[in-house]
Amino acid sequence: MRKSNISQGLMTPAIVLVDYANVCSIISDLIGPDHDSDELAIRMIAEIREYATDFLNLNVVQTIAFDSITSEEPRPHRATAAWIANGIEARVHMLPAGHSEASIDLGIEATKAVSDEKRVDSVIILTGDQWYVPLVRSIRSAGKFVLVASLDAPETEGLIATDLRDAYFNARALFERAGRANANGVALPFEEGVSIQQETVTSQRPEHMVRVEDSIGRETLEIIEQYFGQYEEVYLTPLLRRLTELTDTDEEPKATINYLEDCGAVWLEKRRGFPHNFTVLLVNDEHPDVLEIKRSYADKGSGFLDEYENQPQKDLVQPEQIVR
Repeated sequence: MRKSNISQGLMTPAIVLVDYANVCSIISDLIGPDHDSDELAIRMIAEIREYATDFLNLNVVQTIAFDSITSEEPRPHRATAAWIANGIEARVHMLPAGHSEASIDLGIEATKAVSDEKRVDSVIILTGDQWYVPLVRSIRSAGKFVLVASLDAPETEGLIATDLRDAYFNARALFERAGRANANGVALPFEEGVSIQQETVTSQRPEHMVRVEDSIGRETLEIIEQYFGQYEEVYLTPLLRRLTELTDTDEEPKATINYLEDCGAVWLEKRRGFPHNFTVLLVNDEHPDVLEIKRSYADKGSGFLDEYENQPQKDLVQPEQIVR
């Protein structure tokens, strides 16, 4: 996942705007109409807010979902209660069946938000297959940060102007995380013919484990626990930077990661992103050396050190790194 260019000082206020009908429509296309697209959409909203807080250093002060109900059947919106329970404000209009003005309403709200200097500095848009290119350019020209998390994000860089490419984030990762939560870790039955890369945390878990005899390998596991132990997944790029800074060796950090993979202590997985994919490292909590280090660190009662404290987040995640 590409990170923002906002530094990790004070958390900056942000607003999350959701093109709700569009998100649910694409979810239904992906998993079929027999599954609850609303529940997955609500979970995706929770995921994008968590991502904004944990990785973009944003304080989400407001979340608004945009949708419509039909004038022919003016019943309450199907997800209103879930929105309220999850702190999501509703912007619902009554329109003829088959009509939607959510994208227009969302654009107006985004423009109002960035025009008010005291309101927010960042805008996150969660959508299904809308890219909002004119709106993104307008928000950028106002000197604000904008991120469009789209389930149908641009697949190639050539589809988006060069100056806007880092404003897009592939929301399939959020969708799949939400799906695993909804199904208690079991992959959802996707509609036939739809190909979605499953990114379960056990998909590449090592089957064989041997003790870590190399001192640098052991030190690397300790650094991972000390600086990244609070995360389920560790971005490979900042990890390699930290290892270069802290390990007293001429050996390339990537070679050490390869060694730990061979020992079964860690493994790597690829994640989709725009404009490029990236790699994350996962720690095998069943490995004996990992267990020892975690117990030792817990006994000391020390808190985790923040890898991103007082560091700019720009380019923390770089283009796909080939480790092998």
